[in-house]
Amino acid sequence: MNWGRTKAWAWGGYYARIFINKAGREPQGVVGEEEYYDLVKELKRKLRSLKAPFGYIQNEVYEPAQLYRRLNGDAPDLMAYFDGVRVRPVQSLGWGTLWLEGNDRGPDDSLHSFNGVIISTELYGKRDVYALDVAGHVRRILAGR
Repeated sequence: MNWGRTKAWAWGGYYARIFINKAGREPQGVVGEEEYYDLVKELKRKLRSLKAPFGYIQNEVYEPAQLYRRLNGDAPDLMAYFDGVRVRPVQSLGWGTLWLEGNDRGPDDSLHSFNGVIISTELYGKRDVYALDVAGHVRRILAGR
């Protein structure tokens, strides 16, 4: 990879963390201040309207400050969630295509959701379970009640 010519790169997982190679922030930054905002805007537009081999997918693209009150460490410039995390961004280069049939890291048989997943017979039938409901439920299980 030629960092001196790279404008942006991403790190995959259940969502993509997108970093801009910003001059003055990155050691070999190539994107100036004015171009930075234009590039963020362009990436948001293009990522929101991606077409997969099986049709258009619904994507959400955020700047981290839109989701978090406080940012710690090296936050990405953008975060992209592809088709409600049903489409996973890969973490490697050199595939020669934008779309892979499977996961570049091996089987991904986990159950996951944008809002998280909990499986419990005690919560059976509840449709809207919130983080505080789950925390109390897990606390009771751990306490043996």
